[in-house]
Amino acid sequence: MKNKFYILFILFLLFAGSVYATTDLSISVSDITFSKLEPIEGDSIRVFARVFNLGNTDAYGFVIFTSDSKEIADPQPISVKVNTYDDVFVDWVVNSGAHDIKAEIVSTNPKDGDDSNNIATKTNYYVDLDTDKDSIGNKKDFDDDEDGLSDEEEMVSGSNPFKKDTDEDGIGDKHDAFPLNSSESEDADKDGIGNNSDFDDDNDGINDLEDDFPFDPKRGERFPENSDKTEAEPKVETPKSTKSEDSFFSSILKKAQTSTIIDTYLFDPKTLIAIHIVAAILIIIFFLYRRKRL
Repeated sequence: MKNKFYILFILFLLFAGSVYATTDLSISVSDITFSKLEPIEGDSIRVFARVFNLGNTDAYGFVIFTSDSKEIADPQPISVKVNTYDDVFVDWVVNSGAHDIKAEIVSTNPKDGDDSNNIATKTNYYVDLDTDKDSIGNKKDFDDDEDGLSDEEEMVSGSNPFKKDTDEDGIGDKHDAFPLNSSESEDADKDGIGNNSDFDDDNDGINDLEDDFPFDPKRGERFPENSDKTEAEPKVETPKSTKSEDSFFSSILKKAQTSTIIDTYLFDPKTLIAIHIVAAILIIIFFLYRRKRL
């Protein structure tokens, strides 16, 4: 009978000791929260953790916060009464990408009797980029580089939706007819050939080197017979000489209007003859006048 009593007494002590010495601080994934659900790169985020005391004795310890296995801040102290909880937090300046945020309870006193619930990890906390720094994350921003073209338009054209000047030629993608070709940026006649490579920029059939108005197809002709534009340079025809004396001197006069003075009076054979005749007449008159005075 005494033996049974001792056995029951020992079991009671063991049971009572286990009941009154239980320490169990706990944290779960739902106990980790953030001050901002959709952060963008560079934001300062507050990360919260709530620790419950499921044991039957008050306890204290620390919570360590990590992002992708790197500590965010120093361990935060907790002090939890039985059947209550304690909240702690840290501030974290975020980088873009998906992050796994872990909160771990450590250094409990009294020693935690169940450490299986001392760690919780919230996975894939996504931080968006903000390429154009307009405070709108790229996922919600229809124009990530703020160049005036939507991301969809840039995907169709092949330009970079995260870069204002894809080919780095100094002309923004919106105003660049060839955003992928740094040698070209304009296409005056919209024929798919850049102005630098196109020999007929206005597509009027006249080579740019011979076109007075290389970017205006309505003003490109030089000769009036091929164009009804008054701005075109008139064609000057050289009159044909005749055998008559009148036509001879008329030819000289007309050529003086269409040629330079040097060409007309020094290099035309007929003009030289006329000059010689006039000079001879003047010489004769001079000698006759002088002889008469003598």
